[in-house]
Parts: sequence; structure tokens; C-alpha cells
Amino acid sequence: MCCALCSTFVFSQVKKTDSLWLLLKHAKEDTPKVNNLIAMSWQFRNSDIDSSLFFAYDALSLAIKLNYEMGIADSKRGLCALHASMGKFDEGINYGNEALLIYNKLFLTANKPGKEKILAKIGSAYMVIGHNRISQGNYPEGLRISLLALKIKEELGDIKGIGGMEYNIGNIYYNLQNYPEALKHHYVSLK
Repeated sequence: MCCALCSTFVFSQVKKTDSLWLLLKHAKEDTPKVNNLIAMSWQFRNSDIDSSLFFAYDALSLAIKLNYEMGIADSKRGLCALHASMGKFDEGINYGNEALLIYNKLFLTANKPGKEKILAKIGSAYMVIGHNRISQGNYPEGLRISLLALKIKEELGDIKGIGGMEYNIGNIYYNLQNYPEALKHHYVSLK
């Protein structure tokens, strides 16, 4: 049964990657192409970091060429996560902070539905920056940033995101040897 589930998952991933590849192959140099490049980068993030980086940098380059600010920010947020995966935490933090600057600028001029979408991206950027800080061993700064991400997840009512952030915060407290706080946050993550 496990093999059947794994093969179904892998097949669906390959199918999605093939679909994105087909879209990219025939795409004009426009904002949908930037978004598809970002999606393609996301597809490779756990299996082929070099391909993931290729698509992320390609997306960033095209977004800059088009002056597509959301695409620039989304590309940089992705690069923040990819650099964390490679252990290049300072570079990742720089990309994350650059993404945050753009998201905050866009947030100020967005309409209500746009604000929620951008706020979710701000929360995601904080989460990835926090991960970079934690991976550096800077638990107090990682905690501060993770609490910002949690606050945004709560504001948006993102139940799954709240659970994930509570779990991460519990792990931070565990590493800080504050076991009562770790247990509290781990318990909340299960709700």
C-alpha cells in the first residue's frame, strides 16, 4: 500500500512538473511566466536544489526586467528558503528581508483581498527568516521572528499555519531549555 501511495505522489509531482514545463516552454516573457518559474522552483526544492535555484533566479531576473514587484518578492522569499537548505543562512536572511521590504510596500497600497494575500506572504517570509536564524543557532532572534509569523497566521485564521508555527516555537523553547514553554507550544500545536 505504501508503494502505491508513494508512486501516486511521485506520479502527480511529475505530472505537475511536466505541465509547468510545457507552460514555460511556450510562455511569453510576462508575469504569468514569472509565477510559473517560481512554481517550477518550488517543485524541485526538495529533490534537485540546483534546478530549483535555476528556476528561482530565472524568475527573479524576469521579474526585475518586467518590474513585477510581487514576482521579485516571491522569488526572493523562495531564495531565502533555498539558501537555508544549502546552509547559506546570511544570504537567505538577506533575500528574506528584501522580500519583506517589497511585501510591506505592496501591502500599503493593496485592496482588502490583496492585503490578506500579501499578509500571508509576509508571514511566510518571517517563518523562513526565522528558520534561517534558528539554523544559525540564534534561538532568541529566531523566536522573535517566529512569534511575528505566528501572530500573522493567527490574524489570518490559518489553523494549519498556526499549528506549524506553534510546533516550531515549541522546538525553539526546547533548544533554549525552557521545557515548560516548549510543552505548552507543542500541546497547542496539536489542537
